[in-house]
Amino acid sequence: MKIGIVGASGFVGARAVEYLTLSGLADVRAIVRRHGGLARLSRFEGIDWRLAEATNEEQLFRAFEGCDCVLHSIMGDDREVAICAAPAYRAAERAGVERIVFLSSAAVYGNLQLPEVDEATPLPGNPTPYAKAKIRAERKFLELGSRGRVGVVILRPSIIIGPRSNWISGPAQQLLSSRAWLAGGGAGYCNTVYVDNLIDSALLACSAEKAAGEIFLIADDEAITWGEYYRRLGKLLGITSSSIRNVPRPSGGRRLTDRVRKTNLFKAGVLLAPSSVRQAVKKMIGEGTRTSRWSFAEEESFPQHLAALHCTPWRLRTDKAHRLLGYRPRVSVDEALKRSVLWLRFAGWKVQDQMI
Repeated sequence: MKIGIVGASGFVGARAVEYLTLSGLADVRAIVRRHGGLARLSRFEGIDWRLAEATNEEQLFRAFEGCDCVLHSIMGDDREVAICAAPAYRAAERAGVERIVFLSSAAVYGNLQLPEVDEATPLPGNPTPYAKAKIRAERKFLELGSRGRVGVVILRPSIIIGPRSNWISGPAQQLLSSRAWLAGGGAGYCNTVYVDNLIDSALLACSAEKAAGEIFLIADDEAITWGEYYRRLGKLLGITSSSIRNVPRPSGGRRLTDRVRKTNLFKAGVLLAPSSVRQAVKKMIGEGTRTSRWSFAEEESFPQHLAALHCTPWRLRTDKAHRLLGYRPRVSVDEALKRSVLWLRFAGWKVQDQMI
C-alpha cells in the first residue's frame, strides 16, 4: 500500500513516515509545505516526497498521484484546518486515491460533563476555535465522501504521547524544575494514546472494509488520570509525587485567589495547550522573581483550558475501533512513557540510567 502523509513534518506525520518505513508496513510518500520540512526525514535514503500546501488542490493532486491512501495530519492554524477538506478531497478523487484518513481530535467534545463519550455522543454547542475548525473539516470530509469515490475515515485521538510529544516534554520540564501543577489534583481522565498505536489505527483505517464514512475514537486501553500520568512520568524521571502541586479548579470563570506562582506556573503549563491558548496565556504572563513560594496576581485569570483538561470527567470509549477496525493498542502506557523518557535522555535531558 502506498500512503501519502500530509503534514509529514509534524509530530504524528513525521513519526508515521519513520514507523511505516522502518517497519516495512507500508510504502510512504512524505508531503510537506517546504523543503525545510524534510530535514528530520532526510536520513531515509531515497525517501519519496512532494511539496504541497494543504489548501492548494493542484499541488495536492500532484502529491497524491500514485497513492492508494492519504493520511491527512496537517499542523496549520485554525482557519487552514477548517478549509483543508475540500481541496484535499478533490485532489484525492482526481488522483485515484481510494481512501483519506483525517486526523481530527477528541478536543471536539470540549468540557462535556459525562462519565464517558463515544462516537454517538452529541458535540457541545460552544466549541473552542480549535475544536470548531476540526469539526468543520470533519463534516466537509464526510459530506464529500458520502457522494464521492474516495472513502473517508475520521480518527479522534486525545492526548498523543511518545518521543517528541509536547505532552511528554512539557510535563517532564515541569517535574524536573519542581514546577509541576495539576488543577483539581489531576483527577480527570488523561485519555492517552501512544503515537505508534495511533499510526496502527490509521493503517487499519486505510484498508478496513467497513471503515469508510465512519468516525473512530482512538485511545490506549488503560484509563489513567492526569495525576497518575504525572506520577508515572515523575517516577521514571526520579521525581516524587510530593513535588506535584495541586491547584483548585476555578468554577464559572471566577478569578482564582489561591497563591500560585505567576510566571513559572504559566510558562510550564502553557507548553501543553493548543497554539491559540498558548498565545492568549503568553499575553497574560509577566516576569517574576525566583521564589520557593507560589504567587498569583489576582488580576490574572487562571488558564481555564488547562484546568478543564486536568479535570476531564469523561473517558474515551474505543469499542467501535476495536469492532470495525480490529484496533488493539500494542504498546502499553508504561512502555510508552519508558520509550519517551529514553528519548529525552537521548535528546540531552538529565535522566539517570537507573530510573529507566
